[in-house]
Amino acid sequence: MSSDASSRTSSLESVKAFWEETPCGEHFVEGLREGSPEYFARITGERYRWEYHLPAFLDEVAAAAKGGKVLEVGSGMGIDASELAGRGCQVTAVDLTERGIALARQNFARLGLKGELRIANGEALPFPDETFEAVYSFGVLHHSPSTERAVGEVLRVLKPGGKAFIMLYSKYSLNNFAHWVLRRPFEISRAKPEEDAPITRRYSKAGLESLFRGFEEVTLRKRYLFGAGWKPVAYFVPRMVNDLLGRVAGWHWLVVGRKPRR
Repeated sequence: MSSDASSRTSSLESVKAFWEETPCGEHFVEGLREGSPEYFARITGERYRWEYHLPAFLDEVAAAAKGGKVLEVGSGMGIDASELAGRGCQVTAVDLTERGIALARQNFARLGLKGELRIANGEALPFPDETFEAVYSFGVLHHSPSTERAVGEVLRVLKPGGKAFIMLYSKYSLNNFAHWVLRRPFEISRAKPEEDAPITRRYSKAGLESLFRGFEEVTLRKRYLFGAGWKPVAYFVPRMVNDLLGRVAGWHWLVVGRKPRR
């Protein structure tokens, strides 16, 4: 498979330990009390400011689900899961970390939203076959010890005709090239800034076609020119420029695929 991986170890325990220590989005909230309304509001605002393509992607998920059951794999603190619940989806969200799910529950409670939020491993989802109308995962499965197994689980729990909406990192991208040249970590640990996430895979188009070969009607789109560490530069790049260049050299592959009907 045509993927590019950086890893110091591939154990599930090391992946879990890193993300327990480094919840996605916390770099936006230096100085704010964890779990406070201000904490969640800042993370939400900054997330959708930087990842400008995400709200439209969430709209696609909600449209595919049509008010039915949606699973998010790797929810972290539940920012996107809360957005899907707010769009009328019946949300189930799982994360490998206790800290992520604890924060997700706080986030849902403050917004008055309902959802099933639980700790689970994306490589062994605790749900019966053919449970969900849609499965969503954004920037998570490329950090798993076995991305292939995780994608297989997504396919398994989808209903026939259901859709997967997955973001994975791009091998042929400006961000991957810059990190390769500068030898900088892809995911920065707050406790140990010199350490990277244990696993960060990057995929070519051919690699994704192989990874999602069990799906039909697979579409691949690139978006989002920048990644972590670009903030001083990215603030001055107009969104239209970011989007146009991101379609060619973007860091995010947006993958949509349908589970075959019987």
